[in-house]
Amino acid sequence: SGGSAGKPMIVTIIGGGNSGHVCASLIHENTNGRVKVQLYTSRPDMWSTNPVVKFPDGSSQNGLISLISSDPRAVLPQSDIVLWTGPVNATKGVFEAIRPYIDPRKTAVGTIFAQGLTHTLAHRIFGSDMRFFALRNIPWLCRTIQHGKECEIVGPKTSIEASVFNLSEEWVKRELEPLFIVKSINEPVINLIPDFVPIVFNPANQLIHPAVYYTLFSKWKKGSFLAGKDEPNEWLYRDMSELAGNILQAIDDEMRLIKDAYYEATRIQSCISILSLK
Repeated sequence: SGGSAGKPMIVTIIGGGNSGHVCASLIHENTNGRVKVQLYTSRPDMWSTNPVVKFPDGSSQNGLISLISSDPRAVLPQSDIVLWTGPVNATKGVFEAIRPYIDPRKTAVGTIFAQGLTHTLAHRIFGSDMRFFALRNIPWLCRTIQHGKECEIVGPKTSIEASVFNLSEEWVKRELEPLFIVKSINEPVINLIPDFVPIVFNPANQLIHPAVYYTLFSKWKKGSFLAGKDEPNEWLYRDMSELAGNILQAIDDEMRLIKDAYYEATRIQSCISILSLK
């Protein structure tokens, strides 16, 4: 459920990357003030209490953050939802750090990026009675313009998927979906999937990033700088090289084989819906 009777629901965002900026800018107005937004960050001094998100049509929306702090004791115990917006490789450390300050049976913990068996990690750290959700897809393509102050949704999505522990579909629609929508189109909607398998085998960043980063930095040597034609493109996905494409295809083929073997062993039907990057 949300906040107690007569009180706003409290959502605490953790992380100051692209998606953290957009969430901080959207949630207050999306919920007409029904949700109180807090931010747990290592760099509170860099944040405005009114971050702005720009939309593709040229319009914008101002957020309202009621509390910005680097002290977990100040922001976590009263939270109804804690939303981790950072990278998967940092998830274990973040979950372990916040565990002493929340009651997982009261506070729903969720992640935007949930590959790498994040749900299993959450189960081990928070326990089997935790309230947990994981998005399969980021709700929008977005970027930060000025840290702590301004961001941009480059491309909204019509729908995304999520999987949950000890939370209902009704809760997802009522409490979670409004946090991420672009109001002009009232999307994306969140469709609940029956298990975490499509998230584990999602052919997205966990495949794309290794392929692209390897080719961008393959000529780098410790103590040196890449310059001239070897200097990496500032845009991660633009002008992807043929080598990066070939590596990406090889990684995708390998993960598909693992997924197929998992299906043969378990017969979990959600495996069938997972497509390759082809």
